[in-house]
Amino acid sequence: MLDPQKEEEKNEKYAKKRAILIISMLTLATIAAVWFMRQNTNNIRVQQIQIQPRTIFTQPGIGTQFEISVHTSGWIAVIFNDGTDTEVYKVNQNSHIKINHSFMAEGEYRVVAVLLPSPGAMEGTISYPNASATVKVTNIPPDIDFFVENAQYDAEKRKVIVEENQKIFLSSTVVDNQYDVKNMKIIWRINGIAKYEPNISIMFNHSGVYPAYVAAIDPWGGIDYEYFFIVVRNIPPNAKAEVGYVDGTGTFSYDTQTRTIYVSEDTIITFDATSSTDTESDQDKLRYIWILGDGTVEEGAKINHTYTMSGEYDVTLCVIDPENARSYVHFKVVVLNEEPQVSIYGPSHMYEGETCIFSSDVNDTPTDENILEYSWSIGGSGWINAFTPTDDGQYDIGLEVTDNDGASASNSTNIAVYNLPPEVYLSFKIWGYIHFNVTGEGWEKVLITMIRNNIVENNMTLIRNETIGDKPHYANITYTFYLTENYDMNITPIFENTSQDPWINIKIWFTFGNTSTAPLETQIYYINGASYYIATEKPGIFEVNNKNGTWNIWINPEEMCDTAPLLITTHAWDPGADDITVKLEYYENQTLMETKTIEIANDGTWPTSGKYNWSLIVSSNASINITAWDDDGGGTHSQINIYRVQKEGWDVEIECMPPEIIVEAPNETIETYPTTIRIHLIDGQKLWYNITVFFGDGTNETITTNSTSINITHTYIYSGTYLIKIVITNKTTRASWYTTIKVNNKPPEIYVPDTINGTEGIPIKITAESLDTTNDKNNTKIIFLLPNTTIIGNNITYTYPDSGNYTITAIIIDNDGDKQTKEITINIEERPPKFSSPEKFIEEEGNPITLYIWIDDSPLDIIKSKITITIKDNFSWLQDSWIIFDNLPRIVKDQDKIKIYDTTEITFWLDNGQYTLNTKIENGKETYTKTIEITITNIKPILLTSTYCYILSKKPQTTTTTTTTTTTITNTEPPTVEPELPTKNTQQIIKEVVIKTFGFDIYVDIADLSYELEIPELNIKQTQKTHTIQAEFRIPITNIPRSKDYIINLKTYDENTYDEKTQKIRIYIDNNTDGAPDEYGLMYLLPDDDGDMIPTVFEQAIGTDPNATDTDNDGLTDGE
Repeated sequence: MLDPQKEEEKNEKYAKKRAILIISMLTLATIAAVWFMRQNTNNIRVQQIQIQPRTIFTQPGIGTQFEISVHTSGWIAVIFNDGTDTEVYKVNQNSHIKINHSFMAEGEYRVVAVLLPSPGAMEGTISYPNASATVKVTNIPPDIDFFVENAQYDAEKRKVIVEENQKIFLSSTVVDNQYDVKNMKIIWRINGIAKYEPNISIMFNHSGVYPAYVAAIDPWGGIDYEYFFIVVRNIPPNAKAEVGYVDGTGTFSYDTQTRTIYVSEDTIITFDATSSTDTESDQDKLRYIWILGDGTVEEGAKINHTYTMSGEYDVTLCVIDPENARSYVHFKVVVLNEEPQVSIYGPSHMYEGETCIFSSDVNDTPTDENILEYSWSIGGSGWINAFTPTDDGQYDIGLEVTDNDGASASNSTNIAVYNLPPEVYLSFKIWGYIHFNVTGEGWEKVLITMIRNNIVENNMTLIRNETIGDKPHYANITYTFYLTENYDMNITPIFENTSQDPWINIKIWFTFGNTSTAPLETQIYYINGASYYIATEKPGIFEVNNKNGTWNIWINPEEMCDTAPLLITTHAWDPGADDITVKLEYYENQTLMETKTIEIANDGTWPTSGKYNWSLIVSSNASINITAWDDDGGGTHSQINIYRVQKEGWDVEIECMPPEIIVEAPNETIETYPTTIRIHLIDGQKLWYNITVFFGDGTNETITTNSTSINITHTYIYSGTYLIKIVITNKTTRASWYTTIKVNNKPPEIYVPDTINGTEGIPIKITAESLDTTNDKNNTKIIFLLPNTTIIGNNITYTYPDSGNYTITAIIIDNDGDKQTKEITINIEERPPKFSSPEKFIEEEGNPITLYIWIDDSPLDIIKSKITITIKDNFSWLQDSWIIFDNLPRIVKDQDKIKIYDTTEITFWLDNGQYTLNTKIENGKETYTKTIEITITNIKPILLTSTYCYILSKKPQTTTTTTTTTTTITNTEPPTVEPELPTKNTQQIIKEVVIKTFGFDIYVDIADLSYELEIPELNIKQTQKTHTIQAEFRIPITNIPRSKDYIINLKTYDENTYDEKTQKIRIYIDNNTDGAPDEYGLMYLLPDDDGDMIPTVFEQAIGTDPNATDTDNDGLTDGE
């Protein structure tokens, strides 16, 4: 190709050389004239050179052979005019040279052979005979085809049908010349990826339609291609499932023939679908949905499930692949109830009146263990029971448990109950009446105070009754005196107005049975406001005084009771319900004075007890023997000595006299609630006693105190009836008494929400709060009953597979069998379906787009979901041979849209533009829609072209036979050219410069390609809309003003974008067919660098210096 700048420099250099040459020629003009005169025209020997063939048609890169014939010896320069180096050959006379040359660009070339004769071959003249041949080089584009292995190919529809993950082999074949085939570029474009190999293999992970093409591009820009569509069909999944169980959770067997699973309740079954198969690409996207037959629907490749209720359940596994193809496996689960087993634990023996706890141990399935019904032969409905036998003997303790299927089990244990003897102690006191007789005038009231051990025990007021007036006013007090207590009695009269001289007479006496004491009488009166009294005072017994105007009459009751009989109370009780006999023998001075036998029969209450009062006048030292026995033979014996002494205070002393015991306790209490037991001791001596309380539950507490009132607090763990025994000891003194207390179970309370709102497929959490006694709270069971299942625990989760209104029953049961039930209303809302997918797609035209939808919904609704994918477009650009979607029944094309049904994955392609894809999911109750914007960008076309060279004549083309043309350079004239001599005329043809270009684009745009050629210097601009991959521009040679390397601009357009290239094209105007531009002549092709009239290439061949005019220094140029 010509470079304008270099060409200009070259022309300037050539002009200088030509000027030098002209001067040289003028200098040698004379010599030349003489030389021409000596020539004999008839003897001029013109040397001939020929080249064959004269016209050759070939292709780029193909070796082209020429034969050059010469008739004289010398040197030949062969100029190909294609930018390659000139080749020089030494030739002999009448020789033939074969030359092979490859032209590497399209165009029309003039191959020129120039002869330099040997020195002396032509005297006086340097002549350059030459011959030329025309070579027309035209590229033939390749022809490509392909073959498919391991797949079905529909040539008519250009469709390769293959399955997911199936490897296919694609091989290409190209028809072209050997050189082009060897240097051919093969391009496969599949799935938006280009591969540059003649043969490829490929495998597709997703079903759908994948556009593809294979193209062959030869070294000259010639192209051929084939497009086709690979339709990848989905392979449905193959659902498989294995079943097993968690060891230790129950029984399990599996009948593989009937696919029936036999398990016991609460067996943890493992359902494993991981052996399900699909293509490798779909395997990780498979969805496994288990419909378990008990209202539970779960999703997962491997799940565990427990059936808590006996029955038959149908289980279905549904495996769904991304294209929504499904496969199923069915099972039947037979859940068998296991009969419960029960054991009883408790003591082997006990005593009557003792309370013992019996507990049970059951063996059943975990759920049934919590809902068993308990029935004890001794009464009770819990798994723990208290038993208090009231009589000795042998007892059978039986328990029956029943599960919710009606299966029951029973067991019993035998215990021996031993008898305990009765308990007896005596208390001593004096009981009688205190009488008051009050008369007088002007008195208002009389205050009577009884003081026991310096503590006011009783206050009484005798108020004057005006209706009676001065008549006697009477008052009587019944009082019990304990021999160990210290007593004082104070009587205080109150007067209305002492200035009116009131008076009062008070008479007091004691009565004990049939005997009375002498009265103590006091008279108090006022005269003129002065007070006086009259009384027979007895120091230490009866005294009257006036202090600060207030009268007080003091009496010592102890001295008043010296002759009173003793009231002896027998306190007898038996720990059981036995009849009691007590025998009392009274001795004075070792003489039996009196015997009393007391029979205390059981009246149906427990325990047997009684009190008996016996009045004795102890006149001297005495003793009492006490013997007691029950009707079971248990007995006890004791003795009490009584001494009669004369001293201040009580004159009777009783050896080992215990205090009288008074026990206060609630009749009932509640387990685990602290209960206070109050013990009162009537004992004025304030002795130190050891007080032991046996609470009846196997525990006791002992305190040492001299207090007469004691509070002891105790907490019972279990409900039942307990016998509390209080034993008081002091050295040899011992007494006991009892009380009973019924400990009630506090029924448990459960607190759960009245209403719970949830969403299908999403676990709801239910928390139950319980209220019970501390011990029972740790021994309560909380149960939730649902249709076909039971869940144990206070915090549970449960998933409802479908929307609706449901009811759950919450039950709390404590160890006594008491329970509370609450109903919970469950409102499950429909879960709107959603899915995850890209918000938009941006892809190039013709490249596949894969839309994968992950549905977020409850597992049951996933199975029921109906999916519609709509792509809005009229698809007017779609040709009949193009495939966007495989022709499946799930795809429907309307006028302005395509709808795809019931698939979650599609692969498709589109032409450039903006598209809207709408996805709708319906689960039967709710609908979810989503819009996805798709932007398809245009792929820029590719312009392919080759370099061109044209050496053309502006003369009309004729078919001629010409002789050899000889260009002769003399010393006096510039080069001349002898024209070809036509021997025969033909039709004239105007020659043209033909420029071909190829455009390549994605197949959807090839039909829209157009081309443009522009040569700015020639003001030439042509446009072609061939709608193919090739365009051919023709420029008449008459439009070419001169020889030059011209700049040409080429463009190819699709509907949106273009590609362009700028290159040079060499065009020589060669009318004389010497292969050189007419403007420069032959020497343009054979430059003479040193101006010695011998071209440089020849000088290099013959050995002269190409840079020196006179190599041999003979004064003549090398060419002379």
